[in-house]
Amino acid sequence: MDAPKIMHDPKLDSPSFHRNVEPILALLKRLLAEPDLHWLEIGSGSGQHVVRFGQEFPHFIFQPTEIIPENLNSISAWVNESGLKNVKQPHLFDVTDNETPFSDDQQFDIISAFNVIHIAPWAVTEGLFRLASQYGNHQCRVFLYGPFKIDGENTSESNAKFELWLKEKDVDFGIRDIGDVNRIANHYGFGDAIRHPMPANNFMMEFVRQHSA
Repeated sequence: MDAPKIMHDPKLDSPSFHRNVEPILALLKRLLAEPDLHWLEIGSGSGQHVVRFGQEFPHFIFQPTEIIPENLNSISAWVNESGLKNVKQPHLFDVTDNETPFSDDQQFDIISAFNVIHIAPWAVTEGLFRLASQYGNHQCRVFLYGPFKIDGENTSESNAKFELWLKEKDVDFGIRDIGDVNRIANHYGFGDAIRHPMPANNFMMEFVRQHSA
């Protein structure tokens, strides 16, 4: 008789999701009054954020993406367990790659990256806005959540220590200065960030499309 198979739950549980999802949702509910928005999430991680957003915004359509192949199973598991029809299956996607999984006529109203750009090379920030210029519609908004520097300085001692830890993990990681991010955003047709202060010395930075790059 065959031994029973031990089934492992593929769903990952992200501590940062539990820390920040409620403040993020409270802000987004104030900012997003429009119906029927198409939302592209870059770096969906465990998949918990996009599923929660799908629950809270049932009239939006969400497309999660992830660069880490192992995370795709977690995202799919959370999406499948939720039973949501407005959250699509995730795409494996690297924003620094010119090849995308989207059709040429695909357009998104919102493109987000939460807790991403400080744990990725700078090329990811540029790739994200390049993607937004190509696949964002004329009213597209980009939302970036996490810690940021202002005028070259970290906004807290804890963020400065966090950046040292990031640099120890990878010299290409680091808390990004909002001035540098604004310059990239402007180059690809987006205005300077609208700053929304968040708990734990974080910000939600909102970039609104101004013109085609």
